[in-house]
Amino acid sequence: MVFLNAGGNEGAREPIEIVESQAWIKTVEISLFAAFHVPKASIPLLKMSDNGQILTMGTGTGRRPDKSSAPDSAAKAASWMLKQTISTELTDY
Repeated sequence: MVFLNAGGNEGAREPIEIVESQAWIKTVEISLFAAFHVPKASIPLLKMSDNGQILTMGTGTGRRPDKSSAPDSAAKAASWMLKQTISTELTDY
């Protein structure tokens, strides 16, 4: 079984100085919470599989931000670390 996690959203694209707080929060929620909820729901099925895999993909903004990508960059960086943590937690499977 293979699970592909490619959800997210670019969302707010203003610099921190002018971005609306709610736009920032929505952008982070969509990108980061999807990276949490979907694998969480899939892990039991993946554990039952003989060769379960989680494949992830995303933009590079979590590692290479630009001038107007603060919320997306923060969410993608956190999402990347979450994926590393999930990988470590599932090493035995």
